[in-house]
Amino acid sequence: DVYKRQVSTQSTWGRMFRIFDSTKTERISSVFRRGVFNFFEREGIQNFLVKETPTKAKENPPVAHIPVFADEVESLVGKYVVNGEQMTKYMVDCTVGTAAHAKRILRKFSSIHILGLDMDPRMLDHIRTNVLVKMSAEEAKRLDLECSNFANLTSVLSDRAKIESSWRPINCIFADLGYNSLQLSNNYGLSYMENQKLDMRYDCEAKGLTAADIVSGY
Repeated sequence: DVYKRQVSTQSTWGRMFRIFDSTKTERISSVFRRGVFNFFEREGIQNFLVKETPTKAKENPPVAHIPVFADEVESLVGKYVVNGEQMTKYMVDCTVGTAAHAKRILRKFSSIHILGLDMDPRMLDHIRTNVLVKMSAEEAKRLDLECSNFANLTSVLSDRAKIESSWRPINCIFADLGYNSLQLSNNYGLSYMENQKLDMRYDCEAKGLTAADIVSGY
């Protein structure tokens, strides 16, 4: 019947039901699987459980990163930072990444100057190579980049203020925590979907322990 055909698929549920059958609990397993499938069919998520397709690594992983809550961030910056004023405002993007948020904010608000920090030098190289060249000259000059962990923000701002006194006070500090699409797809060892070297460092050229070193040696 339909339930037996579905159980024959290579799903987690199917394997579990076959274990029930192999232990000679045919009647119990039949009732159990009928009840489970009826429940998930009623809830509209039956196909999600019975279809199991192996995930393959993408041959050509996407290079674009789509920022989360981009509209909301832009709205908050406009409301609480710019607030209709034309005077220059200074903002720190603690995890600038691919500059996905920064370029939107710079395009929207001509009075904002952004200091973009990232401890991953490859992200900053990506911005210089692929992002700044597509921005207007006026927007690009309002984005400064520095390779640093935002844990060092106080010293970074202190050093910058010695060169440019205008970098005090800071009107906004923004942090979009987590990995981005480029870091998941470019052999950092952060993705479960691809066979990558187990590195897991943001700066893969730096000296220091990799995740592989820790797994093997501790």
